[in-house]
Amino acid sequence: MGGTARVRAGTRMRTAVTVRPRASRPRLASSIVCVLVLAVGACAPEARVDPNASGTATAVETGAAPTGRPRPSPSDAGNRPDPAGEDLTANLLEKEKDGEWTRGEGLVATLRLLTGEARAADVLRVPDMQPSEATGIVALAREYVRAHADDAAARAEIERLLSFLVFSDEQLTAMSRPSTTAFDARDLADGALTAELLGTGPEDCTKFFGGYKIAPVSSCLEVRVLTIAGKPYRIFRPARPLPTAGWTEQHVDLLEQGVREAVPVLSSLGKVPAANLVFHVQANAQALMSATPVPGKPCGISIYPSAQKRTGADFRQVVAHELAHCFQTETFPAQNFDYGVTRWREEGLADHLSDLVYPSNNLEWKFLPTLKAQELSTSLLDRAYTNFLWFQYLANRLGRGRLLELIGSLPTSGGRTEQADAMAAWPDVEALYHDFVRRYTDGTIRDTSGAFIPTVPASITVAFGDAFKPLIDEPVLPFAVLRYALSPDEGKRAVVATSGADRTVAARSPSAKDWRDLPATMPESCESTGPLIVIATNTRHPFVGQFRVDVTSIEDSDCPTPEPAPAVPATGTVWRGHFTERRELFAAGSNVWEVAEADVTLTLDPPSVGDGTLYYNPTGGTFTYSVSGTVIGLFGCTHTLSPVEFPITPDMETIWGGLRIDTSTNPPTFGGILHLSPGFVEVMGTCPATSVFQSGPYSIRASGHYTLGDSEEARPVVGDRISGTYLDGRSEITFDISRVE
Repeated sequence: MGGTARVRAGTRMRTAVTVRPRASRPRLASSIVCVLVLAVGACAPEARVDPNASGTATAVETGAAPTGRPRPSPSDAGNRPDPAGEDLTANLLEKEKDGEWTRGEGLVATLRLLTGEARAADVLRVPDMQPSEATGIVALAREYVRAHADDAAARAEIERLLSFLVFSDEQLTAMSRPSTTAFDARDLADGALTAELLGTGPEDCTKFFGGYKIAPVSSCLEVRVLTIAGKPYRIFRPARPLPTAGWTEQHVDLLEQGVREAVPVLSSLGKVPAANLVFHVQANAQALMSATPVPGKPCGISIYPSAQKRTGADFRQVVAHELAHCFQTETFPAQNFDYGVTRWREEGLADHLSDLVYPSNNLEWKFLPTLKAQELSTSLLDRAYTNFLWFQYLANRLGRGRLLELIGSLPTSGGRTEQADAMAAWPDVEALYHDFVRRYTDGTIRDTSGAFIPTVPASITVAFGDAFKPLIDEPVLPFAVLRYALSPDEGKRAVVATSGADRTVAARSPSAKDWRDLPATMPESCESTGPLIVIATNTRHPFVGQFRVDVTSIEDSDCPTPEPAPAVPATGTVWRGHFTERRELFAAGSNVWEVAEADVTLTLDPPSVGDGTLYYNPTGGTFTYSVSGTVIGLFGCTHTLSPVEFPITPDMETIWGGLRIDTSTNPPTFGGILHLSPGFVEVMGTCPATSVFQSGPYSIRASGHYTLGDSEEARPVVGDRISGTYLDGRSEITFDISRVE
């Protein structure tokens, strides 16, 4: 394979990096370690996993390559996804780490971006960053004001900028008047509006509408009040006829639905405070929403115009994520003491809890490619949103109640070291974390919906043809992972020995499901095919484990020479067929249906590891999306979108996954997930005159998510045709595809 790595489609995609000994893994962001020791005892040049833009990890070396180790092409180094592109807070922290600005400078620049006073190109290292939440920015800004009396200029500017973004309970009351829509008749009937909310706040209104020219007004916001479990949840929108920045009554309805669905679920787990949810008018393109929780007070949630491009279900799940921040601060006030320290837990747990509210929407899965790129070079404490997977695993194993007990045991002061120390003291955490990494590698962590989460682990493939001492000699940092695919050259059998301390090691062959100790010989038998997958983990903070593998001898194998693989596999190189997903647009039983149909050509992606699994990527076809139905119930609105057709191309806005065929079984089996999303469309809502909802168009994302089978339900390939039905939450998926080449 000569050191090249290939992206392979499907839910169990593995990234392979082929190197020659001695191998080295990525340097963890939180530690400075020497990862190779030469015979003379000096530190060798480091080899890093360098995930490129398409998700492929490539060995990048910073010095002369040892004999026999392939050197990557110079283009490999330029394709690494910038971690600053994950969200606004990652951009702030990465640029601070790299000396591009101080914390104060970065906060001022980012807040100016949010208020429209700065351009994305001047603030973001990845200017085309997808819109993300701004909770971390607001939290770090407020903490900076409290803790940095020595930086008066930055503090004053941060306070000025926050005054355009964050409004207190008292300010919002003074700025608002009751909404005049028919919806409030129901609120009054429920006793939700107990007093008329009128006030004068012209100065605050001017700030709120910063960037717009408006005359002085006594009130500039309309408020709709919900009462849930005895607590008020106030929704504020720009008062008519002032500028609305695109917000409509449908958005208010959607927000109310999200609040009514999320609060009872979160309240069953702990404390959820009252909240003020505000539709802002700042037209920045980077922020979706932000939460500003303060223990014992109503939680502030800001919704920015970029959120208008979220579909109904996605919009509501982001709302649930922000309410989960409110939940965490109210339930664990002492543990939420410093966002910079607790970000790893706050964002990961918020994403997990949002999935608990909407188990079949799975918006959090969008972070799986990010985790694939980060996993081998970071620990849990270095990551944020991707930690939803760790909390999902713990909830599955221990129960959500026990998970929250463990969260409550985390420190109330200190830094990341204290966070790691506390997590390392959790009962049986070493076995739990090691099992988590195994299941992540296997793709067998179940989502709240019951489906398997399509994890995409990366690995470093080390091929060797001679005895090496050591073949691998690596530190195993707490709550990180080493993952290798070890492969002696064809026709060779190696005798290996392992050593080290403070780590747990397990291995399995590519086609096996059972993990065991690293075997003494590789391959173990003539029937063994493909590289041996090896993982090493450690949770014994502050101790750094060590993982060493020595090849003590290597000799010619007495196994018969395998027949060369055919240029065209038995399962062919091209498949083509039809996929349909029929999914309820709103909650189950709403009777409004999205239908996403796709005629797709799937083309074989050349294998890079040789474990018998073939991946077929979407390379062409057409995608058709429509919406129809009338909501069952009192207000009976009809939602309509005639079929809209899009071409399927590699540069489609969102496209990933494909067909996976495992040829190591007899007969071959298939599975995989195909996700297609070409962009946004407008649906027309038509409501009867008696409805409290308004008629009109609204934007949602057209998408199709086609599940073909998961890790434990692989289906046999019969002849040259694959067809079936799969139920996934509110979706019914059918597929019928055939081999054409």
